[in-house]
Amino acid sequence: MKMKIILILLLICTGNPSKNNVFLNINLKNYLKQIKKQIISSTFFHLPSQKIDENRIRKLKDIVYNLFYIKKNSSVLKTYENQFFSPSRQNESTIKIINFRGNKLLSAKVLKEKLEQCNIEVDQKLNEKKLYCFKKNLYQLYYFLGRYDAKISVRIKSLSNRYISLDLILDEGNQFKISQIRIFGNKHFRTEKLINLFSLRSIESSNVLKYGEDRLNLGLKELRSFYMNHGYVRFRIDHIWINLTENKSVHINIRINEGEQYRLNKIEFRGKIDDAYLQKLNGLINDTKNQSIFRERKIGEIQKKIERFLCSLGYINPFIRTDYKIDDIKKIIQIFFDIDMGKQYLVKEIKFFGNLSIQDKVLRRKVPKMEDKPIDINLIRAGQFNLERTGFFEKVNCSIEILPKFQNKVNVIYQVKEVYLNLISMGIGMNKENGINLYGSMQKKNWFGLGNSVNLKGVKNDYSKLIHLSFFNPKYIRNKVGLHSKVLYNHLFSKDSNLLLYDNITFNLNTFLGFPITKKDVFNIGLEITKNFVSNMKPEVHLLKYFKSMENQNIFLKKDAHYEIKDISLNFSWNREDLDDKIFPKSGKKISVSSKLSIFNSNSRYFKSILDIKNYFPIDLRKNWIFFFRTIIGYGNSKRHFPFYENFHSSEDHLIRGFQSDSIGPKSVLFQIGKDGSFHPQLDLDVQRSIGGNFIIMNFLELIIPNLFFFEKYQENVRTSFFIDSGTIREVGKQKISEFLGKKIPDYEKTSGLRVSTGFVLRWISPIGLINFSYAIPVKYFQQDKLEKFQFNIGRVW
Repeated sequence: MKMKIILILLLICTGNPSKNNVFLNINLKNYLKQIKKQIISSTFFHLPSQKIDENRIRKLKDIVYNLFYIKKNSSVLKTYENQFFSPSRQNESTIKIINFRGNKLLSAKVLKEKLEQCNIEVDQKLNEKKLYCFKKNLYQLYYFLGRYDAKISVRIKSLSNRYISLDLILDEGNQFKISQIRIFGNKHFRTEKLINLFSLRSIESSNVLKYGEDRLNLGLKELRSFYMNHGYVRFRIDHIWINLTENKSVHINIRINEGEQYRLNKIEFRGKIDDAYLQKLNGLINDTKNQSIFRERKIGEIQKKIERFLCSLGYINPFIRTDYKIDDIKKIIQIFFDIDMGKQYLVKEIKFFGNLSIQDKVLRRKVPKMEDKPIDINLIRAGQFNLERTGFFEKVNCSIEILPKFQNKVNVIYQVKEVYLNLISMGIGMNKENGINLYGSMQKKNWFGLGNSVNLKGVKNDYSKLIHLSFFNPKYIRNKVGLHSKVLYNHLFSKDSNLLLYDNITFNLNTFLGFPITKKDVFNIGLEITKNFVSNMKPEVHLLKYFKSMENQNIFLKKDAHYEIKDISLNFSWNREDLDDKIFPKSGKKISVSSKLSIFNSNSRYFKSILDIKNYFPIDLRKNWIFFFRTIIGYGNSKRHFPFYENFHSSEDHLIRGFQSDSIGPKSVLFQIGKDGSFHPQLDLDVQRSIGGNFIIMNFLELIIPNLFFFEKYQENVRTSFFIDSGTIREVGKQKISEFLGKKIPDYEKTSGLRVSTGFVLRWISPIGLINFSYAIPVKYFQQDKLEKFQFNIGRVW
């Protein structure tokens, strides 16, 4: 291939196209020393002896033009144009239609930009020079991306009235792969370590190195930074040579000169700086020791610290220049920061634009007060961050307006774009136990423009109905303390099945105040009132234990027995969150610690606590590979028997994938009541199900990987990951069933052991809502567990 490229670049084409019989003459004068004549003849199929028509001329023109793209061959191209195609330039046609075919790597937008750069547009004249310009630019782009076998063909179709249709046919080829990288001249670092600095591995496969000039330049930049951050300030790259082979592979050879390692001698500040400021600037470099190894990255960090410090004092346009004084004999470096602080500005007014439905006073609560004070860039960014976290805005931009009428006054402007705050969502899901799950919600944010939120949710399946109404006022007390109020109605009904042991109607009222401690931390405290109406109870041992502790063990002897339970609890929690996204975070963590303690005249006296930790760790700089883990630990206890309706369950957000909902944990033990009032346990394991427990521990580990099978425009809406789930639910600190009944029954405590599953999950923000697909293989499970390898749910949002 390489020889053919050199070959065609050296051709001079001549002919007389005015005659009907056209012959192509290939003149090899001046190039016989560089190329063998046999190769030329075989390439053009002995064209000098062939008669060719206009169609063949057009094909030959494409062949030559595909190769005459380098500037250094422009003289050959000129000869080619003047001798062979000059008559065609006398009759230029107008472009009416432009079509693209074969472009998968480059978008139509990029191709249109390349055409416009060469003045090739609809209703414009077309000539050979414009086509040559377009092909040359496009070839250079393909080569920059490592596509050296790309081909560009142009087909022109005549239309009426001297109009033409221009068809651009692209064969984008394959990206060349790097088969070898060699570095010469390195003495202080191993070659393998230096090669790993080149970020050349493709997203599609970590074992394939794909070549591109952009990737190579980035790798060379990383190589230089590596040496500069290890004190080798005289490092240089002497030579780079790249070899392309016929099997589409690339050999890269780099020769470097490491030089000697230098140490930092001292750092000084120069310029008109007040003594008070100079003292604080010196404090910024206290962690940089003299005679330490020079690191360019450290110097850059110091310069950014200086800029942030000056910007916090109102100097928004400081000029900072870093000057190096290198002593090649002593191998030391002196750093001088030349600083021009410029003018100090004060904030005159804070303005908001774009808030059509939200009052200004609501936004001012989120922005630090800065009027009549030196402008502080850090406070401005903090205000922007606070506005973004409200969820009211799709975009928040901030800017500084310098006022010409004042010498040192500025306005701080926040430009916001509101999201649609009235949200109606509906969804549908399915599983083996509950059948079809229908759910929906209506949400109103920024109620009456005061920042309040109201949310109404509903869920229905074969065995439950739930309605949940919540209200949130973020600035209830002194524009700082938030008020949360929730009302819940939940109806569970067994329908004479083994899925539920009882019917239960729950009414719940929960109100609490949220006290912001820091920007990320909130402490909540409140009161919760709950009423449970339990009926249609199946005779079960755990229920019997609870009612016996409540001195009501004869409840199962009554027909149509029902029981009313009233609980009042004091709730408190601490939440910390700094996730960078609400749906698909890439970094950050979320920690929640919550507890509830029954108080006053409650039927059940108990406490319950739970710890929930989520953390995202990006593995690479681009955040394509992310490690995620989540840990849940919960425990509850009571002086009597822990209420069965407060048990932890493996369901919804606490579900180990691969297992059915409520399949993990202690199993139920049903019994029959004899005529004499005695209890006789049933040993049928098929009717057993998990009844939950007072202790839960679960761990969810995920490796989020780049999306290999989706186009780039869908990357932000799709997330793929491999996971390992593990956990268990147990009863701890309680009397065993066998001891309670005094009869021989299955040792159900053994089924409270650890469960483990592994698999993959696909999450997609689709036009109809968030869709979750997961496939899990249970690794450790018990015979009584109910497995469900494939699980999914789907929703729709308007």
